[in-house]
Amino acid sequence: MEQVVTELGEPDKKHDGILMYRNLSVFPSKEGFVGHVFCFDSGTNGSSTEGFAGHTKEGIGIGSSRADVITAYGEPTATKHENVDKENEVMIYESLGLHFHIRNGKVYLIAVYFKI
Repeated sequence: MEQVVTELGEPDKKHDGILMYRNLSVFPSKEGFVGHVFCFDSGTNGSSTEGFAGHTKEGIGIGSSRADVITAYGEPTATKHENVDKENEVMIYESLGLHFHIRNGKVYLIAVYFKI
């Protein structure tokens, strides 16, 4: 976690060990290492213009389509829906430690889970 601050600078906020930057949050593991990272769209209206600008090595980033994710990674290991209306889908790629959160057919959050 100290290396994250060294590389990215001081976060905008810290809460319970979580380092929160504008469109990136880094969560510690119990051991104090990076446990998982959320890269997301920080826009209030769901537009991807303010989202995390990075992408996976396969080219998937904030604003990529659901179809782009399947083309890059194949069918997910599992899917689940968030909220009562089930409008937000989570595509889970368990062996890769990747979760792609989809709203209106587009990626708005990428969660990366590290195995420690």
